[in-house]
Amino acid sequence: MQGVEVELVGGVCAVSGSVPYLVCFPRDASAERAANRYLGALWLYGARPLTLKSYGGAVLRWLRFLDAIGVAYDVATRWEYDDFMRHAQLVGKTGGNRKARGDTRLGQNLVTGKHAPDDKRYAATTLNHSRVVLHEWYEYLAEMDGKPLFNPVPYNSRKEQEQVRRTYREGGPQVTYPRGRRIRNGRLPEPKHIPRYLSEEQFVTVWDCMTNQRDRAILRMMVDSGPRSSELLGMRGEDVNWGRALVRYRRKGGLKEDWVPAGSEAILELRRYHLDIGYEPRGGDPVWVTQRGARRPLGYEALRAVLRKANQRLGSDWTPHDLRHTCAVWMLQGGMDIFKVQQLLGHESILTTQKYTKVRIDDLVAAHAQAIVTKSQRPAPVTAFADRYDQDALDALFGKAN
Repeated sequence: MQGVEVELVGGVCAVSGSVPYLVCFPRDASAERAANRYLGALWLYGARPLTLKSYGGAVLRWLRFLDAIGVAYDVATRWEYDDFMRHAQLVGKTGGNRKARGDTRLGQNLVTGKHAPDDKRYAATTLNHSRVVLHEWYEYLAEMDGKPLFNPVPYNSRKEQEQVRRTYREGGPQVTYPRGRRIRNGRLPEPKHIPRYLSEEQFVTVWDCMTNQRDRAILRMMVDSGPRSSELLGMRGEDVNWGRALVRYRRKGGLKEDWVPAGSEAILELRRYHLDIGYEPRGGDPVWVTQRGARRPLGYEALRAVLRKANQRLGSDWTPHDLRHTCAVWMLQGGMDIFKVQQLLGHESILTTQKYTKVRIDDLVAAHAQAIVTKSQRPAPVTAFADRYDQDALDALFGKAN
């Protein structure tokens, strides 16, 4: 599979029509129509624009590979899909990365403990996502057109996998668990990462690197209320309740809005920021604006720049999303109920919130050392029964030993 040359044919194009993104694949007009019918159905039933872009990219990668090996999309089999997965894992990305990272060296950052990602390799989550998208695409085509007769992409939902486990777990030792389930599911194992967050000492060092009031307000707001970057940048003047220290975030997907507590310190820093630049957002005015030239809403690259200077000074690689992780962990460590933390962060599932209950090695070492110190300060236990009684009294009661 390393000898297959996959050309970067076509793309996922932003259009001004009824569907925001469409697949452009001039090599096969039939495949292009099939892909865009699928994206149109997703859009009809409430998919967001970035979802269409992601799904379109997954279909496009598959069509490019099929074009390279000379197989039409509607006659592809499981053999072609296995070759596609093998090529994706061995060769990796063939181009089209969104943006090159500033530091592409592999290794672990000594400050944050995070491993630098490999920009040339597909993550297991990306390939698993492609598997789900392609399986659903072929299921849609089979339902609408009656072909292909067999779906070349394997898939079993997690719910179905758990049902199989439960069936064989309840069947007792006489029931043999089916072999080859991973092959039939087609799902790659995904590494379990502990979310990286800032300790109190690390937060102080980052705070000292903030050069202006806006950056301090952003840092405090993200650590105290845990928004995603898009949720923070999407704030409007009507989304701040100054009296009760509440803020409103439009959640991921844009269909849900939540009022959450921001904390008095975050609200105070936000107010200082607006007073410093002589700006007071009202109604639909953006809360976060540029400080040079005409007032414009703050963009994502400007948000990343808030931490860039601190990273250069400290040798770290913190990101805005790490501040969201920090909020989750600090709230749980402070005794906040996990269901309330789920609502604060806007998670759909409690399973997503539970990943923040895992302890990283630094905290485990500190807790272990504290436990040892506490144990050494305890009084020694009484081990001898006779030490608590007078020996003469024991001899009178039980008789003197010969």
